[in-house]
Amino acid sequence: MSRNPLYTTHRDILDEIEVAANAPGPAKDLAARVSELEVEIAMLRTEARRHAEEKRMLATENLALLYRARVAEDQLAFCRRRSTATPAAETTIRLRR
Repeated sequence: MSRNPLYTTHRDILDEIEVAANAPGPAKDLAARVSELEVEIAMLRTEARRHAEEKRMLATENLALLYRARVAEDQLAFCRRRSTATPAAETTIRLRR
C-alpha cells in the first residue's frame, strides 16, 4: 500500500506519473542525439582518413605516370634525333669511299 492515500484511490494519477517518467523528455532526447552525432562524427573521421590516404596514393600514382611519360618523351626525342642524324652520317660515309 502506498504511503500517500491520495494515490491509492486514484490509480489514473499513478498511471500518468509512470507514463511521464518513461516518456522521452528533452534531456533524454538530447543525450540520444548527442550519442548519434558522436557515432556519425567517428564515421566521418574514419572516412576522411581513408580519403586522405586515397588522395596520397593517387598523387603517387600520378607522379609515377608523369615520370614514365617524360621518360618516354625523352626516348622518343632521342630516337628522332638519331634517325634524322643517321641518313646524313650515311651520306658522309658514302662520299668518303
